[in-house]
Amino acid sequence: MRSIFFSNMTQFYSRLLPCAFFALFTFAVFGQSSYPTQFTPHGPGGGGYMYSPAISPHDPNDIFLVCDMGGQYRSADDGQRWEMQAAQSLVSTVKGKVQFTSDPNILYTVRRSTTNLNDPLWRGELAKSTDGGASWQAMSDPTDSGVHRLEVDPGSTQRLIINEYNHLYFSGDGGSSWSMVYQPSDDQMWLGGAFWDGQNIYVGTNHGLLVSKNGGMSFTVENHNGLPVATGIYHLVGAKAGATTRLFCIPAPASEMYAWLEPLSFDGLRQGVFRMNYAANASWANTRGNIPTEIDMAWVDLAKTNIQIVWAEGTDAQSFTKTYKSTNGGQSWNGWSRLWNPSTITTRSSVWGRRCWVILGRNSRCNGIKLGRWEPRA
Repeated sequence: MRSIFFSNMTQFYSRLLPCAFFALFTFAVFGQSSYPTQFTPHGPGGGGYMYSPAISPHDPNDIFLVCDMGGQYRSADDGQRWEMQAAQSLVSTVKGKVQFTSDPNILYTVRRSTTNLNDPLWRGELAKSTDGGASWQAMSDPTDSGVHRLEVDPGSTQRLIINEYNHLYFSGDGGSSWSMVYQPSDDQMWLGGAFWDGQNIYVGTNHGLLVSKNGGMSFTVENHNGLPVATGIYHLVGAKAGATTRLFCIPAPASEMYAWLEPLSFDGLRQGVFRMNYAANASWANTRGNIPTEIDMAWVDLAKTNIQIVWAEGTDAQSFTKTYKSTNGGQSWNGWSRLWNPSTITTRSSVWGRRCWVILGRNSRCNGIKLGRWEPRA
């Protein structure tokens, strides 16, 4: 409800002050035979936060990057040069990661509204490209108040999920039509990621795990024990090997999960890293293991071809990023610290094949952004 929206403005701005931040993401991590030993700088720098690098699965040289100051950047040469996309067609929102599909010509995103000047930072609008990102067109919008986040099936061009602040919508025809598939009784709808597995779709929400077993025709909130009391799913990822569907999530207090909030609003609220091998009566288990308790875990993902390889990130008490890797499905972790240097932190990364990109921003200062890329050594 709008009253809920406005009553939380003060809370949002109080949390916007810290410079250390994490971007909300869902991105594919592919199996690799070797892993990075160092990062090298690539890409733009300067003021503003950089979010959500998106690497094309069809061409690893094709990369999109969003900035909280409105710029949407694209590189066609693996980050050697960047071009800001035309503001007339693509003004970024930090919740609007470019989504690739099974067709290299069809892309989707949530862009900032340029017509609703009353709250352009809070609401977004859907946009679609049918020419590989060269141009973008507005899509039909089933919401009354605007779109916040978008999830797209990477193995399709047709299946999309979006959230309004109080509804969840599904499209099975590329956004030509939409069905409202979930309306929570508390008018609070967070979309924290999705894992697509044919007819089975798993969605992370503030109300728990929302599951469809009929290709998106209907969704049901399933009760899986193990998460901390009164939490929802802030971030959800998954992968499948044989008959095993493995999900990882990071929970946060459900009462705090308003759709318009940015990732940095959840600093200090996220609670652990949880894993579940999906089954009807399966439970979540906290797998942070030997990761120190003072680390504020904010991101996790697993290799799509090897569910034993898991990566996770968080920040320590000094707001430095700590990155961890597990080779046994999250039972134990090897930690990396301060990947760039003692004055910077990493925020988000995206991996394609043997190539990885991370965003690096200065610790405790908001005046510097770099991109780091690694290519594993032989």
